[in-house]
Amino acid sequence: VLGAGVLWLTPRADGGELPVAKPQEVGVCAEAISKIDPVIGKYIEARKVAGAVPIVARRGKVIHFKAYGMQDIEAGKPMARDTIFRFYSMTKAVVSVAAMILVEEGRLKLDVPASSYIPALGMMKFKGKKPAREMTLRDLLRHTSGLPNNVTTDRALRSAGHPSLADSTLEEMMNRLEAVPLSYEPGKGWIYSFAADVVGRLVEIGFGKPLDQALEEIIFKPLGMVDTGFSVPQEKCHRFAVAYGRGLK
Repeated sequence: VLGAGVLWLTPRADGGELPVAKPQEVGVCAEAISKIDPVIGKYIEARKVAGAVPIVARRGKVIHFKAYGMQDIEAGKPMARDTIFRFYSMTKAVVSVAAMILVEEGRLKLDVPASSYIPALGMMKFKGKKPAREMTLRDLLRHTSGLPNNVTTDRALRSAGHPSLADSTLEEMMNRLEAVPLSYEPGKGWIYSFAADVVGRLVEIGFGKPLDQALEEIIFKPLGMVDTGFSVPQEKCHRFAVAYGRGLK
C-alpha cells in the first residue's frame, strides 16, 4: 500500500552533485541557518525524534548539511549524513510525478475515464447507484475520485471476502474495487484516499512494468537517486535508521 513506509530515501553524503557555499554567498541569512541546530536539538532532547539529517541548498549550492542525534539509540549508533530513512507517504508524490511524466509522453490520459485502464473502477457505485460520471486520472491525482481512504477500502474488501490490501498486489487490489462503495460522486468532494494506490497501478499499466521498476526507470535512475527504492539491500542495512514511535519506543 502506498504510503505505508515502502520507500526509503537518503541524501548523498556529498550533498549530491551540488557544491558547498556559505549562506551569505547565496543570499541566505547565516543567523537563520544557525537556528537549525537548537531547534533540532530541542526535538531530540524532548525525545520527539531520535535524530535528523537536514540539507539546505540554494542557487545550486549546499549551505547546510548535517547529521544530528542517533540512528539507533539502543546500539548507540549516531546519525550519519548517509543514513537511510523510510519515505512513508511521500511515496504518493513520487508516484504522482511518474504518472504526470507518462501523461506528457502520451502513455496515460488525464481526463478519460480511469476505467479504460482499470475496468473495475467503472463498476463502482455511490449509494448503490452508478455515479453521474466516472473518475479520471485527474480526479485520482487530486483526491476527488470518490474513493474512500485505505482503511475503509481494506475493510470493504475484507467484508466482501477478499484478502486485505497488505496481502494483495496492486493489480489484485484494482480488480476487486467493485466491492468498495464510493464515498461521494467523482468530482463532488475531497478525501485523502486510496486514490494514490490506483495511480500506482496506472503507472504500472502505462509503463508496462511493475511499480518499483517503473519508478526506477522513470525517476530514480535519471535523477541519480541511488539510495531510493522499495527495499533496502543487505549491504546497505547498516545505514538504515530505526523507526521509533512516540516517546522513541
